[in-house]
Amino acid sequence: MALAGVGSYGRGMVALKSDLDVRLLARNVDKAATVADALLYPLWDMGVSIGHQVVTVDDLLHSAKTDLPAATSLLDWRHVAGDRSLSEALRKRGEEGIFAHSELPRFLARLEEEAAQRHARFGGSVYLLEPDVKNGEGGLRDLDIARWAAKARFGVGEPEDLVRVGALVPREAAEIQAASEMLFRIRNLLHAHAGRRSDRLTFDEQEAIAALLGYGDEGEAVEHLMSAYYRSARTISRARTNAISRATPVL
Repeated sequence: MALAGVGSYGRGMVALKSDLDVRLLARNVDKAATVADALLYPLWDMGVSIGHQVVTVDDLLHSAKTDLPAATSLLDWRHVAGDRSLSEALRKRGEEGIFAHSELPRFLARLEEEAAQRHARFGGSVYLLEPDVKNGEGGLRDLDIARWAAKARFGVGEPEDLVRVGALVPREAAEIQAASEMLFRIRNLLHAHAGRRSDRLTFDEQEAIAALLGYGDEGEAVEHLMSAYYRSARTISRARTNAISRATPVL
């Protein structure tokens, strides 16, 4: 059996009040259930919010063909403990199947469709007065899509690694890194202030966060904060578009 982190836990970008998401990869799901209970119940009793699935390699790859979160979990997969050969087998079969050169356009189209549907729900402009810093246009989920697209094509997703393989120039990497840090800082402050997951940057939160980030408490503090937010969101939105374009192979 192998234990792996997926989602934001796999990416190493868990926000303050976000859940941890893990997968238990097993050869036999029924036999693995006992281990899963022994591992997870103490964490739940401690108040850790953790989601999980017990899966086989075949089951996960089958789900990934039609379920986008299952497919992206393969790209976020971070082996934590247990039988590393299982994680390696999953990675290899994913590269040969879902993320094979001939299959990439289909996967990238699924990413674009997800972004369009999400923006229609949470806001299709980076200039909303009360933006959703995770799900809106230019939010952190768009950064995830850029990372997934790049990792599916180039095998790496972090800006500095993409510079190394020639998918980004250093200036782009620096801008993306700064923008992601800005949005992640705002999201963590939203979570801290609400004491729970909260991703909408409301007018009230803008005043509080402007002060916490050092923009002062004068009348223009919120304006300065939102200008910085909009610049960051534009950068992330552009990064998503560029990542999908550059990841699309010429067949």
